[in-house]
Amino acid sequence: MKNSRHSVAARARFHLGPGTVLAALAVGVTLFVYGNRFPGASGSTPMELQADAQGRLHQVPISALQHRTPPPPLWKPEVGLLTSHNSQLLLSDAQRAALTHLNVQWLQLKQQALQQMASAASDTGTALQRASSSHSRISMLQITGGLSGYSELSRRYNRLRRSFWMQAVALLTPSQQQQVSHL
Repeated sequence: MKNSRHSVAARARFHLGPGTVLAALAVGVTLFVYGNRFPGASGSTPMELQADAQGRLHQVPISALQHRTPPPPLWKPEVGLLTSHNSQLLLSDAQRAALTHLNVQWLQLKQQALQQMASAASDTGTALQRASSSHSRISMLQITGGLSGYSELSRRYNRLRRSFWMQAVALLTPSQQQQVSHL
């Protein structure tokens, strides 16, 4: 009886053959390659994607994001801001008339630009809904292609807004321009 127990224990011993070694090596290489591509996946510092000023994504440790101060509020002023602060800026009659004329032009162009952007967004949304309702696939390239028109219109709108704002600020005196920075 003692011999049979000894022979079972001898057979149960772990034996490293070439297949086991190759499998362990393959797992190690896979973990090394893919573990380095995805920081945070192997128990290291957790990472999060964050966009820079040009819109490119970078991996940033989550702890670094928690200690960062929030960015200042987004300020995209329009011509109407100056006319609405007429009493604070002490605008002259000539300034007020020029700013009002500039604001009317801006509002007309703004309305056209917003309609164009809404149409571009609607077209992309319609294409997505059509693909969804017909259970067909739509590629990421088709989605980004559809949104590129909207993105270009949005950039054009922002350039136009900035141009009108610069024209409006140029109508102010240096002291009034300084007051605008504190609004």
